[in-house]
Amino acid sequence: VTLRTILDQFDYFNLDEHPAFAGMISTTERVAEHVANRIAEQIGQLETDQQPAPGGTVNVILKESPVAYAGYERPL
Repeated sequence: VTLRTILDQFDYFNLDEHPAFAGMISTTERVAEHVANRIAEQIGQLETDQQPAPGGTVNVILKESPVAYAGYERPL
């Protein structure tokens, strides 16, 4: 799983025009949710012996500035 692969789809892109956010505002919370879901998808495609133990979660925190951030956590 490479975070860079997931983030490459957003580099230099107006997120309000990105297909992943069609019909919604691309808030930091929605971007964190999208990234977490893509990470979970990639982890789900790993061989069984490479997957984390049952009950694991993925937690994404995005910082807009030193005092403004949002996060999203989901089960794997």
